[in-house]
Amino acid sequence: MAVPVAGTYSGFGTHTALVYLPPQYFTEPTRRFPVVYLLHGSPGVPVDWYRANEAAQIGAGLAAAGRPMILIAPQMSHDWLDDSECVDRPGEHIETYLISDVIPTIDNRLRTIDNRDDRTFAGMSAGGFCALNLGLRHRDLVGTIIDMSGFSQPTHSGGMAGLFGHRPDLAQVATANNPAQYASSLPANPPMRVWLDCGRSDHAALTDLRAMANVLRRPGYSTVLHLRPGGHDYGVWVPALRDGLTWA
Repeated sequence: MAVPVAGTYSGFGTHTALVYLPPQYFTEPTRRFPVVYLLHGSPGVPVDWYRANEAAQIGAGLAAAGRPMILIAPQMSHDWLDDSECVDRPGEHIETYLISDVIPTIDNRLRTIDNRDDRTFAGMSAGGFCALNLGLRHRDLVGTIIDMSGFSQPTHSGGMAGLFGHRPDLAQVATANNPAQYASSLPANPPMRVWLDCGRSDHAALTDLRAMANVLRRPGYSTVLHLRPGGHDYGVWVPALRDGLTWA
């Protein structure tokens, strides 16, 4: 199913979110369901979740096991090669698009459970950073994060000025979007659940995720670091999504 989402608040334009609905959505017409937002990587597009990452098959398996959920794969960049880092930057307000445009549209259009405890941000690679950063920045809206092979800081090729533009508060804005710097100062409430998943051969991402796991293993945060054979690819991300959603 495709749902158009207008960039009413973000100015990002209208883009299509790709939606998986579990069978129970049709057989139980008054029931509401938890929602998982699938944030793609860079290079990447929303359909990657359904073609390469087998999200629909994973969703169907969970539904068959009595854990039905709605899966939403929104557009998180202008195009396949655009490394947005899912932040608000000159000419592209992706954070605002997800928080102020996508989530309200989905809650209005579909029978979701509009509650932070039933809302998950999940991402792979650069999308893993998006899930971690936006999840931690918006703990009032989301209760669970699934970060698969994501770094814990922005990795834009143009540096922080290339990402956020030349601005007098660049250092503060960059820090506010760098979990490696701000996560240790976050309060214990509201409580968060964080699943960090990585291939053992994915050395750069693994270093970041191990450090983040150490930071987030404290009161208020239920944090799991799961390592599995493999590198920075779908051989890791398919089972990681299945295991992370089962845990969530």
